[in-house]
Amino acid sequence: MAVLILEQQNGPTLTNPEWSAVEAALKSVHPRDRSYFSLLRKGSGYVQAAGASLRMICEWRQEMAGGSYRHVVLGHPGGASTLTSINSAAGTIQLRQSEILTLTEVLGVFRRFFERGDVPDEFALRDVTEMFAGR
Repeated sequence: MAVLILEQQNGPTLTNPEWSAVEAALKSVHPRDRSYFSLLRKGSGYVQAAGASLRMICEWRQEMAGGSYRHVVLGHPGGASTLTSINSAAGTIQLRQSEILTLTEVLGVFRRFFERGDVPDEFALRDVTEMFAGR
């Protein structure tokens, strides 16, 4: 069984949580107090989300062989690439209009990652790996 770790702003870090605990944590999202969540699958990568229930960003980091990784922002295919922002407790996050997801969509992403270690195929993946080079 894969080791899963849920990290959440102003909440406990949970190791190998049940899906119901992950779902409950995400449903408690609040732009000031609980706006950041990350689900790590040891040896595979993680998904993370931030924002508020109607305006969230969701990212996936996929670990690759040899210690490299690919980091992407999930979005709606063919959507507007106009830059916009969302607010979170960590501050303002810049993203494309097509990358604003709802809590329902983020729950689907986290559920798929929880079960399979990847993300649903229906999302466009914008590669932002270069942003993390040297970090």
